[in-house]
Amino acid sequence: MPPHPKWADDQIEEMLKRMMDGETLTSIASDSRMPSIDSMNRWEAEQETELGAAITRARDLGFMVRAEKAVAEAKTAEDASLGRLSFDADRWFLAHMRPKIFGTLIKHGNADGSNIDLSDRLTSARERVMRGD
Repeated sequence: MPPHPKWADDQIEEMLKRMMDGETLTSIASDSRMPSIDSMNRWEAEQETELGAAITRARDLGFMVRAEKAVAEAKTAEDASLGRLSFDADRWFLAHMRPKIFGTLIKHGNADGSNIDLSDRLTSARERVMRGD
């Protein structure tokens, strides 16, 4: 049964396919035959439902497709500046939508790979704040 009587199974299937193709929710919702952004977000938030889990899978796959398309388009762009701008926009979008996958990993450590011990520096900073320095 569809999540709401207004939405037929074929509409939901089309919505999921468009998500898997990397289309944004804004673009999907601009089609009058598709649910609103609010509906799609609400359904995805209901992870215990089959539809909520399907939306999350479809969006994750779509983000991977979008990343692959961004690389391919950047490599074949006739105008390097526009190619770079487009790639940077996609990279920013993906890093904010799925930071664990597409975000920049920042590691803090010593040259030998060991962790930096910041406890002395934090204690010193706290003491300065307490003294009013």
